[in-house]
Amino acid sequence: MNKLLLAALILSLAALGYLGFKQYGDDDYGSRPTIADAANHNNQMNECVKLALEKHPGAMLETEVEMEDGQLITDVDIQGDDGKKWEVECVLATKELIEDKLEN
Repeated sequence: MNKLLLAALILSLAALGYLGFKQYGDDDYGSRPTIADAANHNNQMNECVKLALEKHPGAMLETEVEMEDGQLITDVDIQGDDGKKWEVECVLATKELIEDKLEN
């Protein structure tokens, strides 16, 4: 009886894990904004990355663009020259740094 109960528990956990994974498929891991003016968007991204790297010199690890409060925001993940990892958020339209936090 214990083996049957254990098998049922394992199958249940596997099913829950699959459903959790399936919820975030490759095509829908969050909604991506539609960019109307690619050249302007790329200039804004470059400026935000430049500002983030001026604040924390080092290597850019990743960027992500998302919509927050009706504004396009970019998250810039940096590994500083000191080895610390930083996440800097920048509003694309204004190039304002709105968050600067040390990651664990």
